[in-house]
Amino acid sequence: MYNNLANEANFCTTTVVAPLKRAHGGEVLFIASSSFEKRCTHVAQNLTKDYVADVALICDFRGDYELQPSHQRSLENLKAKMQFNVKSIKLCSLKTYNAQGTIPTLSSQLRELADNHRITHIDFDVTTFTKQYILIMLRLIEKEFPKSSVRILYAPASRYGMPGTRKALTKHVRDIVAIPGFDMFRDGSDAPLSLVVFLGFEEERVLNLLDALSPVVCIPVLQLRRNTHFGSLVPFESNGKLLNLIRTRYGEGPRFVDAENPVNSAKFLLETYQEYVKRKGTVLLIAPHGSKMQTVGIYLFNRAVNDSKNVGVVYALPQMYHKRQYSGEPIGYIAEFTWQSESAKVASTPTVALA
Repeated sequence: MYNNLANEANFCTTTVVAPLKRAHGGEVLFIASSSFEKRCTHVAQNLTKDYVADVALICDFRGDYELQPSHQRSLENLKAKMQFNVKSIKLCSLKTYNAQGTIPTLSSQLRELADNHRITHIDFDVTTFTKQYILIMLRLIEKEFPKSSVRILYAPASRYGMPGTRKALTKHVRDIVAIPGFDMFRDGSDAPLSLVVFLGFEEERVLNLLDALSPVVCIPVLQLRRNTHFGSLVPFESNGKLLNLIRTRYGEGPRFVDAENPVNSAKFLLETYQEYVKRKGTVLLIAPHGSKMQTVGIYLFNRAVNDSKNVGVVYALPQMYHKRQYSGEPIGYIAEFTWQSESAKVASTPTVALA
């Protein structure tokens, strides 16, 4: 059941100092997003002179609103950073609050790129994609480019929120959604619900999830940050009320899972799946409100078990973002995670097995 991940996942522990080199021969697709966060350009501006991608797909959220001047500058800056490293640039507009309606257009654009190019490698800069769209994009990438290797790139921020305050990064909850492509099809099952919540700086959003879902088990996951390049902050204080509620109501304390290694998140979820789904007969929902690399781990777990009857992913969409205080400057390091398809694999490449 888990051979997919055992055979294809190759975790690169390197946290590389910019500049970033091209990692693969053949035709390369570079995917990134523009954002109100300044660090959206960090990976692009640290591409070496010999890095050349055949095509770049830049996503933005014009589907939500008319681009404000700051967002337009962000988009233009991202395009400018890439102009010497990319042969052609395509744009794609996403919608935060209607991912289901956006998927056909996004899928069509990726399919067009697959038809017109012989893409053998994809560099996916997840830095400022929402966690919902990281999962959606990864699913579509594997659908449209099944023979391509994929390298995940991420530029961590020096801080989240304003120093000395406990103000959340977002305000209120607009909706709670099943992420398209990661829905759970229960077929009338009345099996009890276990919920795993990856935590960051969004306590209000997770509290809303608990109220809406009423699970019988809730397992909170905090970020374990081993690498000092990523800072040492574990968001205890940002989740104090939530952690106390979970301990009181469910008798569960926090688990600590590596914030930078997706395979560790996938392994943790597999252990949880085996205990609560296979042995205790519950269904399992996962809420990706932790780190971006943990979200990649959720994807790896989901594709490994391939169990939509018992596993789903849910997400609390915020009403608004506190854009001015959301995150600080990038630290300057870029995290890498790479997996390769069977057809693209190099024989000497080490693999990581879940089971």
